[in-house]
Amino acid sequence: MADRKSTSLKKKLKENPLIPIGMGLTTCAFVYAVVSMYRTKPMRTQWGLRFRVGLQGLTIGAILYYIYRDTKYTRDKAISARNVDWETVNRNAQEAEKGGNNSETHQD
Repeated sequence: MADRKSTSLKKKLKENPLIPIGMGLTTCAFVYAVVSMYRTKPMRTQWGLRFRVGLQGLTIGAILYYIYRDTKYTRDKAISARNVDWETVNRNAQEAEKGGNNSETHQD
């Protein structure tokens, strides 16, 4: 079971590569800000925290993009599955009407 989960995780990472990259860069910016804070360098701390916020925004944007892309793909797939062959439907309806008219006349 653990093998299936790791395979699924690898598949998701390949499908959505910007999310782990964004998370890693966000973490690096946060660590940079913390180290700068520890060394009492306020300008670098501010820069690191601002950079972290920007990277978080980009990561959230990537997540929303992938959600939109996956939703659009599944919606398009569902719509294409619902394609109707209207000629066949009309032909079957006409055949049913012809058959239905004959049965109505025999009911009297």
